Amino acid sequence: MRVSQNYLAEGLKKTGATNLVASVILDFRAYDTLGEATVLFTAVIGVLAVLRRIGRKKVNETVREEDE
Repeated sequence: MRVSQNYLAEGLKKTGATNLVASVILDFRAYDTLGEATVLFTAVIGVLAVLRRIGRKKVNETVREEDE
């Protein structure tokens, strides 16, 4: 409760934003939010890279029995 009371009491003075929710997310927790977005973006790119590789073959490529 002490931290939230501090945000409510001094949030407008410290950030200049009237929307305290947005000011907490963008000013006080900006690096944390940026880190979370980076991890999420990296995970999505990794999943897309893995799914794109599986099942691909070239246009005129034939599959031999020993490769299956």
